[in-house]
Amino acid sequence: MPDVYSKTLSRLKVHAASLLSGHPQIKRYARTALRRLRALASLSPRRGAPVNASSALYRKLVRLGYFDPAFYAMANAPELMDGPGVRASDKELWTHYWTIGRRQYLRPSAAFNTAAYLKTHTDIAQAGIEPLEHYFYYGRHEDRGLAPTDIPHHSREAAAQRIRASHLFDEAFYLSQNPCAASQGLDAAMHYLVNGATLGCNPSPRFSAQAYLAEHPDVRRSHANPLLHYIDWGQHENRAIRTIDEDLKWVGGDHPMPDDIVDLEHMAGRSFFARFGFSLSPDGSTRWVAEATRELAARNPRIRVDRLSPVVTIVIPVYGQLPFVLGCLDSLSQHISQHSVEIIVCDDASPAARETERLRAIPWIRYLRRDSNGGFIDACNWAAGQARGSYVVLLNSDTRVARGWLDELIGTFAIFPKAGLVGSKLFNEDLTLQEAGGIFWRDGSAWNYGRNDDPNHSRYCFARRVDYCSGAAIAIPTTLWCRLGGFDTDYRPAYCEDADIAFRIRELGLETWYQPLARVIHYEGKTHGRDVASGIKAYQVTNMKRLADRWGHRLKDHAPNGVTPHDEANRLATQRMLIIDSMNPMPDMDSGSVVTMQMIRSYQELGFQITFLAQSDYRFEPRFGPSLQRTGVECLYAPFVRNISKVLDERCNFTNVLIYRITVAVDVFDEVRRRIPLAPIIFHNIDLHYLRETREALLRKSQPGLLRAAETQRRELEIIARADCAIVTSSAETVEIQARMPYPLKTIVEMPIFVEAQESNVAFAERRDVMFLAGFAHPPNIDGAEFLVREVWPLLVKRLPPDARLLLAGASPSPAVQALATERIVVTGFVPDLQPWFDKARVFTAPLRYGAGIKGKVIQSLALGTPAVISGIAAEGIGLKNGVQALIADRPEELAEHILTLYFDEQKWTRMQRAAYDFVIDKFSRETGTRCCQQALDVANATRLQRSEIRLKRELAEILRDDVAAHDALLPEPMVASRRGRLESIAQAARRRWLRRGRDPPRQLRQVSAPQAHFALRR
Repeated sequence: MPDVYSKTLSRLKVHAASLLSGHPQIKRYARTALRRLRALASLSPRRGAPVNASSALYRKLVRLGYFDPAFYAMANAPELMDGPGVRASDKELWTHYWTIGRRQYLRPSAAFNTAAYLKTHTDIAQAGIEPLEHYFYYGRHEDRGLAPTDIPHHSREAAAQRIRASHLFDEAFYLSQNPCAASQGLDAAMHYLVNGATLGCNPSPRFSAQAYLAEHPDVRRSHANPLLHYIDWGQHENRAIRTIDEDLKWVGGDHPMPDDIVDLEHMAGRSFFARFGFSLSPDGSTRWVAEATRELAARNPRIRVDRLSPVVTIVIPVYGQLPFVLGCLDSLSQHISQHSVEIIVCDDASPAARETERLRAIPWIRYLRRDSNGGFIDACNWAAGQARGSYVVLLNSDTRVARGWLDELIGTFAIFPKAGLVGSKLFNEDLTLQEAGGIFWRDGSAWNYGRNDDPNHSRYCFARRVDYCSGAAIAIPTTLWCRLGGFDTDYRPAYCEDADIAFRIRELGLETWYQPLARVIHYEGKTHGRDVASGIKAYQVTNMKRLADRWGHRLKDHAPNGVTPHDEANRLATQRMLIIDSMNPMPDMDSGSVVTMQMIRSYQELGFQITFLAQSDYRFEPRFGPSLQRTGVECLYAPFVRNISKVLDERCNFTNVLIYRITVAVDVFDEVRRRIPLAPIIFHNIDLHYLRETREALLRKSQPGLLRAAETQRRELEIIARADCAIVTSSAETVEIQARMPYPLKTIVEMPIFVEAQESNVAFAERRDVMFLAGFAHPPNIDGAEFLVREVWPLLVKRLPPDARLLLAGASPSPAVQALATERIVVTGFVPDLQPWFDKARVFTAPLRYGAGIKGKVIQSLALGTPAVISGIAAEGIGLKNGVQALIADRPEELAEHILTLYFDEQKWTRMQRAAYDFVIDKFSRETGTRCCQQALDVANATRLQRSEIRLKRELAEILRDDVAAHDALLPEPMVASRRGRLESIAQAARRRWLRRGRDPPRQLRQVSAPQAHFALRR
């Protein structure tokens, strides 16, 4: 019994039993309740409710509008049509739905949208219950809502007429794209209204239904007909439409998730199957295979096919199931990749040779047919042996690849140099997770990690090392494939060969990686089914035993079956670091994010698996999140995580913690220390917040500002003192902190911003502008821009060439900054690539008047080859020599003169450019940053160990004090007083020694109790 019903059933049983003993009228209600209970109890996953398809049930469903024979026939053509324009009888249609349609989740009427019901009520989908039966027998009684119908029955013909009248519906095109509708003589507009729109079919070349749904999440959520929505609403709202040849752009809506893009491929797959009357059932219709093959043969694929020297060879083993093969090729033909490919379709002697031989007509594939059937392993080995690419990609024929799949799969080898095999993220046909890499247990059994779970959960959305990846979509370098001899033929005909090759790769010192951004929909079991007791699938059980016997010596360190699967999925990561910042890293938006990204990469190089939490914004960030996830960083986000307590509830196995910014640390430090006391905490404040606030308050003469800065100082210094290591960006900050501490602090590590220097080849004469770069969400940068425009620029504008401009570049310009724009002052806003803007600038300037920490904008300008004129605040902590690597001044007149000097003196400009570049390479290289990260780690680990020892001694001292007090209670009072006097004399002598040195005595010597003195004397 599904969990979704257990509580309801128990309540109904108790309630009905109590009512049966009551009034006759009540008994009738009780009997009705029990009938519903029996109907509900007969519901079971993948089978449904009442066993007999009674005429009474049929009449009820028709009367309520939940089953519409005419709609069902049109929406699920062609197999329900007896000929052109002639459909099966209502009874035959009902029988078809009852025996086949409900198990395939076909839509029974316009009033009941099966897909929408499952998407809205995820518990029903997870329980595997047919949605219409659930709604009829139970859902409507518990007020489960239905999605608004996209096809009102009473206005269906009127809606079809609006579609016909639209210039965006082309009947001839639509019928040519939907041969099953054309052959049955169906009305094109009505077919599109009832069936085509739901499946994402395009009404004309001028209107891409898939693009409209992809770019407008509100239309997707409402399950509206895309063309009708545009006719009735979209065109009046000035919504854009795209042709079918334009690239699609997926917009995730208010709460985007990592795998939203898979919906687009799922939509395209449903559309392809519907247009040619194919079914997801392995024994479905193949009537229009010839038409589908001809369409693919006529296509000019978007993926770049190179028969002679491709980068990638995609091998697709085939054994029957031609509709799925064509669907896979349809997906590949629409795929866009930077890599050239050859596509080998290897027919393993399919029994319907006449059908599969049709694939020879597709000119952009290599169709190879084996003389005899040898099974999956032999087919893959034979086809891959003819590969011409540098990488072999094995792709099952019952798959569809999502956008970016191939680039992410092959790109993983560059990210992880030791990768020998890379596997994809696999989705079921209902878009639940099929596999996020595989786990092998100690007993030789295996799991598809995450099976049937939500694929968007953060634990499945980051690249990681795994035991193996299923062979449905994997990549391996061709040289390594040949070295290994392909799949081991001991596992013929199929199953476990993918796990075995992963273990053999590990024996060579290489790694198997799972890449979640390489997404594939896998219609599992279409070739060999899912029954492991018979047929080819039975080899799965036999080969699992063979694999366990071969690799048992490697499995002895694995966990027992099913024990802590989430920990076991990450078993190969021995060091794990939790990094907490206020926001997701946005390196092209602010320099603090640059620091975060640099340290993440450095700690990954040092062997850490990184988990990142944005404390102030738990939403998934679709722009920057994937760049972390593809490199192996787990990003935590809602709805799976909403606070630090939830994170630590699920995992307390972090070996180290890195916290950024005082505003974050004050919220999480105590919780982290309490929940994972053994993990050393590194604190990186980016800059000294209290110092910046103090300088701003003094500049503006604000007494409340000084009070706020004092409170920030108290909190900041407290966290710095409590952290096991405190990272600062410059020696100036070290001096500032030490001056505020009562004793020298030994846990400070100086770590500047480190950058990738790029020599610019743009000459002095080709540059014309003056540039200021900043993230304008930061108040000091706004003040700096206003000071530059109002105090410095007027001194420059008449002495610079007329075409010289002032560029104020950077994200989030405030209204005050935007108001500075004129004909010669350009406010760029967010700039994704800064290099072209630096190449336009002859001089970079940063006239900041207050702030703290090292200024990433200055280092970036020097690294990209633009000499700088900056203020003392902007130069603070970098170590620049005035006149050598940069020109430094604070007064407007001096800043203006320095800018003019660099602008017109080419020799000085060239000399300073070279000196600045060499300075950055020496002081701010990535190698230097990684060494600093290791130093911070060593300091934190040593401090945590030392503090643990001190805490232990204090606890032991407390125990011993109690023992001394108990012992003294048994001694005669004169003896106790005499000893106490001697000990007090010793303490007074020690206090005098401290005072003679000019220092206050330690707290322990200011007032010494008898037990303390006794303990001190014993030491």
